[in-house]
This record gives sequence, C-alpha cells and structure tokens, in this order.
Amino acid sequence: MSISSPFPDARLASLAILFAAILLSASADEPEKDTSTMQTIYRAGSQESYQAPDTYFTGNAFVQILFPANDTAQFSGAYVTFEPGARSAWHLHPAGQHLVVTDGVGRTGYEDGTVEEIRKGDVIWCPPGVKHWHGAAPDSCMTHLALSGKLDGKSVEWFEKVTDEEYGGTVTLAADALTPREQAIIPIAAFTATGELDRLKPALVSGLEAGLTVNEI
Repeated sequence: MSISSPFPDARLASLAILFAAILLSASADEPEKDTSTMQTIYRAGSQESYQAPDTYFTGNAFVQILFPANDTAQFSGAYVTFEPGARSAWHLHPAGQHLVVTDGVGRTGYEDGTVEEIRKGDVIWCPPGVKHWHGAAPDSCMTHLALSGKLDGKSVEWFEKVTDEEYGGTVTLAADALTPREQAIIPIAAFTATGELDRLKPALVSGLEAGLTVNEI
C-alpha cells in the first residue's frame, strides 16, 4: 500500500520544505527589540484597584494603583479616594511623599495636634520621616494622587490608628475656604481702591449674584 504525497510534484515538495526552512531561519535571526528605548503605557483600568485595608485605615477608602516604582524612578503613583470621615492611620514615608488633591475636601494631621484642611488643587509635600495622617473631611469625599518615594525597598511605615479626638481637633481651614459672598467682596474692594470702574461694574454684579446686599457692598 502506498501513501500519496500532498505535493503531486516532488520538486514542489522540496521547494515547500526549503521555503519553510528559510522562514524559520529568518525568524531565528530577527534581533530582539531594545525595550529600554520604548515608553511603557499603563492602560486605564488595567492596574490593580482595591479597598484600603482596615488595618491601616478608618472608614472606607479605595486605592487605584497607577504605576509602580522602577530602577530609574524610585517612586510609585496611586489615586486614593476617602469617603466622608475616612482617614489613614498614623504613618511616615522613608523617602517622602507628594499628595495632589484632585477632588473634594480633606484633612491632614501632625503629631503636635495640628490638623489642616486640604482642598482640590492643593499639593502637599511630606518630608521623609514626618509622622502624619490624611483623609476626607467629615462632610465631603476626598481624592488625592499619591506619589510615594521608595528607600531600601520601603515606601511607608505604619503606626496606630487616628482617634476620633485626633481627627476632630481644631482644624486650620485652607486659605481659600471663604464663602462665595466673602470671595465676592475681594475684587469689589480692590477695584474700588484702584479706581478701575470698568472692572468694578461686573464685580458688583457678581457680588449681588453671590448674595451680597447693597448695604454690604
């Protein structure tokens, strides 16, 4: 019994084998890409997201990892969102940390009892070794971008949780924590003092819209 070849012509079979060998050889000889000259793109939603552990947080907080530290840039990035009243435990960063408040109103506290309000657009630099905490205000969520340095493989050292007394201490309000009425007074006073009548008129209208009375103006 004979088995017929899929190639009716022996020469075609030889050419097919030769062609396959050439393809394999070309693939084997293809140089590897130098990934050190390429950018790394972390696609939105591809990174890890999780609820912050109760061990280190009071209330509900959620972490969205953005990027890890690497051999060149020894810092990582993450979004952390706190529900109203939620906050981290006391901690410090061996290599320091930058926080950028991207939404809402929050608080950050220090060992001496100082508690400061932080708002959208604020940027906080925490030097290495400074013990502190941060979280949301009692009546507002707060999200910040955390850029944490890494030293000897460590980016944070955790301590005890923040008590209600420590969280609710005397709060130093942010400089821009003025009511709309109070904010409206500033340009009215400034343009009145400098005599800029063309700019004063729209400032007066804005003041009335913000709730100022004619007598207050």
